[in-house]
Amino acid sequence: MKERIRIPRLAMLVSGFILVAMLGCKAAKTAPNVLLITLDTVRADRLGCYGYGDIKTPNIDQLAREGILFEKAYCQVPITLPSHASILTGLYPPNHGIRLNGPYLLPSDVPTVSSLLQEKGYRTGAFVSASVLLSQFGMSRGFDIYDDEILSASTAYMPERRAAVTGQRAVNWLKSSSMDSFFLWVHFFDPHMPYDPPEPFRSQYEANPYDGEIAYVDSVLGKVLGALEETGERDNTLIILTADHGEGLGEHEETTHSLFVYDGTVRVPLILVLPKNQVKDSSPWKPGTRVSQVVETVDIVPTVLDVLGMKTALRFDGKSLLNADKETSRYAYAECLYPMSMGWCPLQTARQDQWKYIRAPRRELFDTDTDPSERANLYSDDHERARDLEKWLSGYPIYSEREASLKQNVSPEVARSLTDLGYLSLGTTVRRSEESLFKLPDPKDRTAVFEQINKAPYLMNTGHAQEALDLLIPLLKGGEHSNPVLNRMLGINYVKMGLFETGLPFLKAYRLLAEGDLESSYYLGVALLRSGSTEAALAPFRECVEAMPSYAAAWDQLAVAYGMQKDYDKALEAGTKAVEREPLNPEYLKNLGVTLLRKGLPDQAETHFAKALEVQPDSADLHHHSGLALKFQGKNEQAARSFEKALTLQPDFVDASQYLVEVLFKMGNKPRAKEVAESLVRKGADAPVARFCLGLIDLDSKQYSEAADHLQKAIEGMPDFSAAYQAYGRVLLQIPEGGAKVKWLLETAEQNAVALPQELKQQLEAHAQSGSGQ
Repeated sequence: MKERIRIPRLAMLVSGFILVAMLGCKAAKTAPNVLLITLDTVRADRLGCYGYGDIKTPNIDQLAREGILFEKAYCQVPITLPSHASILTGLYPPNHGIRLNGPYLLPSDVPTVSSLLQEKGYRTGAFVSASVLLSQFGMSRGFDIYDDEILSASTAYMPERRAAVTGQRAVNWLKSSSMDSFFLWVHFFDPHMPYDPPEPFRSQYEANPYDGEIAYVDSVLGKVLGALEETGERDNTLIILTADHGEGLGEHEETTHSLFVYDGTVRVPLILVLPKNQVKDSSPWKPGTRVSQVVETVDIVPTVLDVLGMKTALRFDGKSLLNADKETSRYAYAECLYPMSMGWCPLQTARQDQWKYIRAPRRELFDTDTDPSERANLYSDDHERARDLEKWLSGYPIYSEREASLKQNVSPEVARSLTDLGYLSLGTTVRRSEESLFKLPDPKDRTAVFEQINKAPYLMNTGHAQEALDLLIPLLKGGEHSNPVLNRMLGINYVKMGLFETGLPFLKAYRLLAEGDLESSYYLGVALLRSGSTEAALAPFRECVEAMPSYAAAWDQLAVAYGMQKDYDKALEAGTKAVEREPLNPEYLKNLGVTLLRKGLPDQAETHFAKALEVQPDSADLHHHSGLALKFQGKNEQAARSFEKALTLQPDFVDASQYLVEVLFKMGNKPRAKEVAESLVRKGADAPVARFCLGLIDLDSKQYSEAADHLQKAIEGMPDFSAAYQAYGRVLLQIPEGGAKVKWLLETAEQNAVALPQELKQQLEAHAQSGSGQ
């Protein structure tokens, strides 16, 4: 019986030093290169070389003809990040510590194949195509270059980089001059949902765009292989092609992946093309060899070391594929912990030969030789195979001491991109005993819920928020009120829709169900702030920045909250931290500028508004705020230009129009001031500043009746603005019938504690008592 592999930190470090000593520090030019290709979300049975006739994958098929094809290869997790961690470390997830996308970081003492080869002197490069593989998750260890420029290349919904872009960057790296042997990893994400292949593949595979995505990736792969040929390195390169996981495509009612561990999502392609100088006449590994034994993606690292002749004291869960023909029977492991994020039971599976056991509330056992679709459950408590596989599986716990959280380091932008992908488990669900875990709802009973939840992020992020709610709200009545992901999605969706009070109970419920998801704490703070609970909003924002000091958005909203409380010193401190973390974010720069304005520092505010405009030059709001900063410095001509620009970009911008009227009036450009002000009045805008300026202009031109009307409305809109009262008083003294209006003016001034000059007040009282206008 195989024992669980434990890898102490010290042993890893020591063995690493041993490896370096054994291998030397420079890779000879004759040492074989390694090219690792990982295809995201590709089922083995969707490739031509695996017998699928409805697709053209000529480049992958050619690799199969040149190399070794493994017919029964399985990944360890049907989720991108943990699966790639197994591919790069040769370890099962409980041993390398990454169990899901998002909240995990590869522990620093876990070697990767790239770090091992880099220590030998290999030139190492990686080109990845999805935000789930960004360098901060630890996959970049051992790479000289780790190209993960993805978020900036993303569409509105899906944070990915097209295969053509990733492939071209890999080609450029391949062609760069170097005397060293290389290890190159290229990851293509395109077959991941949503399926949207470019032309001509969109038209060629209109009925099955998933196949179109795979065919498109195959075409790009051909260019990478072509570049390898051009450099003259093809014959001296070990080429490995695999996938991180498959796709359900409706089997077992799973459309995508990350819910089950059936073979639709855990069986993957695996092709090995040995360097030509490694294939001897006596070798069993002839081109076109097909291997029927069970193998795993954790076998890739031991295989690379075996092919390169590298000896190591490190222990792996995988075995060299070069020994696969000698393997008559082996155990294989896979898991899926993502259901825990929804309050459901996690899944683990063990297989040996044709037998596959799934640990779940309703356990399953399949003979995959006679039942490849896994429909006939043969499990019983006394089944010998079930007992044996369950015993072996018990060596791999759900909760692992190897796990390292990334909550302190993952950026909110990455968190949001993972959310858009549907990977929502960014918090820590309530920890339970393993026995109680398997009493949670069985994912087999929640497939419809999973499908609804999977569709919602796409709808939310493509402008169909109400349709997303129509999918999610009915789930509450179906017993999912304690589903952490459902509460999170509803709460955040309502906040994004501006329905802050409606979103509050869902966000509060989520915090109880999955403590530690800072993105949801952020949205809870936003909901409280926009609902008028400014004091209550401070706590979740503080929680965010204390747990994740890099959380710029939380610092920014904390500054806004302090500003609303008129605590401008704390607002300035928080706003400064937001800008320090994201110095080119125009919203953070603007909010910090507003705080500086409120502190009476318009010159500093102007600097921040100017920086924001460099990033977002077509923002009417920023031009408006820049105008304010200039106005308060007395730079009226420059302020007027800023306000005019704001109105060019947004003609109905009332505040910009009002302040433009004010600065034009101060500049003496009364015709333009009157033109802008009258335009506002005609549109029915509530514009007391414009009314005040119009009143003064009409007063100067002795149009007293019009002036009185404008100034009264200015007072109604700005009841504490004493200058409007004084101007109105001067106008009323010129109107013979102004007695009733004088009474209104005096009473309104008294109600709003506005003190009129004593002489003007006496004149008005006398004017009112003269009987005129009675």
